[in-house]
Amino acid sequence: MKNLLFIALVAISSTIPWEQNFETAQKNAKEQHKLILLNFSGSDWCGPCIRMHSEIFADQGFIKMATANLVMINADFPRNKKKQPAEPIKKQNEMLADKYNPLGKFPYT
Repeated sequence: MKNLLFIALVAISSTIPWEQNFETAQKNAKEQHKLILLNFSGSDWCGPCIRMHSEIFADQGFIKMATANLVMINADFPRNKKKQPAEPIKKQNEMLADKYNPLGKFPYT
């Protein structure tokens, strides 16, 4: 049982804490003196996006660096209707894309 708890704690602690709300990300970045990394992805259709998440954002070295220096926000544009974010997040992501990713490139960081 202790081993299972340890594995669960390691799995939880070894992921990037993605922020969903851009205003909250801005506030946290300012308070913590960190930069914002805004990533645009298509989590269920964009091969390079999926690869970036599994190979880069899941890398322990990157996670350590990001946790210390960045506030991470992922503006995701899934195509599967079951994976759509809540309407306020969807509208926010569209606004962020209009401002920071006007050409609609994926992945785009």
